[in-house]
Amino acid sequence: MERPFLAFILSITLVILLNHLLLLYNRRRRHLPPGPLPLPIIGNLHQLTRLPHRQLRDLSRTFGPIMLIHLGNIPMIVVSSPTAAKLFLRTHDAVFSSRPSLAVLDSMPQWRNTMVFSPSNAYWRQMRRLCTQELFGETKVREFGKARREVLMKMVDCLRRREKEDGINLVDMSSALEDTMEELVCRMVMRCDEQKFEVVELGKIIREMVKLVGKFNLGDFIPVFRPFDLQGLGQRAKEIDKVLHKMLEAVVTRHEQNDRTGDGKNFVDMLLALMSKPVSKLANDRTADCVIDRVSIKAIILDIIAGGIETTSTTIDWALSEIIRNPGVLKRLQDEMDEVVGRKRMVEESDIPRLRYLEMVVKETLRLHPPGPLLAPHESYEDVMVDGYLVPKGARILVNVWAIGRDLGTWSTDAEEFRPERFEGQKVDFYGQNFEFLPFGSGRRSCPGMNIGLAMVKLSIAQLVHCFDWEMPKGRLPSDIDMSEEFGLSVPRGNSLCLIPRYRLHD
Repeated sequence: MERPFLAFILSITLVILLNHLLLLYNRRRRHLPPGPLPLPIIGNLHQLTRLPHRQLRDLSRTFGPIMLIHLGNIPMIVVSSPTAAKLFLRTHDAVFSSRPSLAVLDSMPQWRNTMVFSPSNAYWRQMRRLCTQELFGETKVREFGKARREVLMKMVDCLRRREKEDGINLVDMSSALEDTMEELVCRMVMRCDEQKFEVVELGKIIREMVKLVGKFNLGDFIPVFRPFDLQGLGQRAKEIDKVLHKMLEAVVTRHEQNDRTGDGKNFVDMLLALMSKPVSKLANDRTADCVIDRVSIKAIILDIIAGGIETTSTTIDWALSEIIRNPGVLKRLQDEMDEVVGRKRMVEESDIPRLRYLEMVVKETLRLHPPGPLLAPHESYEDVMVDGYLVPKGARILVNVWAIGRDLGTWSTDAEEFRPERFEGQKVDFYGQNFEFLPFGSGRRSCPGMNIGLAMVKLSIAQLVHCFDWEMPKGRLPSDIDMSEEFGLSVPRGNSLCLIPRYRLHD
């Protein structure tokens, strides 16, 4: 038995070494992008540990803005400059518009139908166009203004009440913001009279799903491990999927039974009103042959809740952290609001267009802390030459928007500093046309819900800064705020932001 086993081990070792030598040979012969040498089996996985967006930025400084790494045996092209991002997201956008298959999604079929992770096909194109035109347009953003105002007023009242009752009133703002965005997003998705427990539980289970999708999974990079689910992520995904299916089905069924599909008060009502209608008529797509059904409705609900809670609360959390750490920014922001709004009332959404410095603060926050530091991976449809390098069919594309936002060649030597004034007089917008600033991506795979997300972020920051002065816990200075990160699909703060709010408006 010993000789056959030894022969088997030697054979496996030989295959691995030959595969590795072939990989290195192909890299030179086929004009592939430069990059660090991969190890057998694991590739460059050992170089990406806790915060991959930072480590990839550091590697790109050595190997260039178009860099090839291997995660296991999967080739990954990392894009780290505005010029390179334009090539991949505009010049060759059609070639790189698909998504790779992720192991955990095999256990969550509902998630596979979402706009974020659906491959680039007719279904995805039609649903994206439908959502852009019917759900996320400026008219719908305005219609949800009342919900935004009510939920944020509730948060302000809660903070005031705690100040009166507790005096010191040290608040975990990270948790408070997450709870507030969870309530707001769920109110937009379903009716206000949904049971509070169900709304909270739905938000929690979707947040767990988002974290699960964002975790490192060996099966994605070393295919031989995929069937074994060594980390147990697939099993947990199946459990979540069952619970989520039951909850979403209950939400849709209840809305159907109450026959309120045409009132336009929330996303479920809107989608049910469109159910069974050909997408071609709604999205002006002559090639469309799909209809809106329960599967697509539940997938869109997932998109909205998953994309709206964590990324929005995380962005506001980082904004508040940076504002408090920079007292000059806080003062200028409050002075602007006192001048435009005064202290006798709260900020209204109609005030937002006149708050020019607030706009700069939001842009600077998204430059330094984009909702997703690495855009969801793209996949190449075919072999294509980009800037003299071959990008092979099936290669995954990672656009490091975190690194692009801190590019010294674009943002000068103070790129790591929070300085909203850098946007003063600059025609840089959120829509993915300025490739030095891509918080919502660009091209076919840019975020369709950007307008709703920005409305929530801007009004939330305005209310928090206008209604309150912010103090640090006793014995600590604003400069002591911990700005460490925790990696995931988004990058939240590593530790909660705890502050003392003091109400500053006149009753």
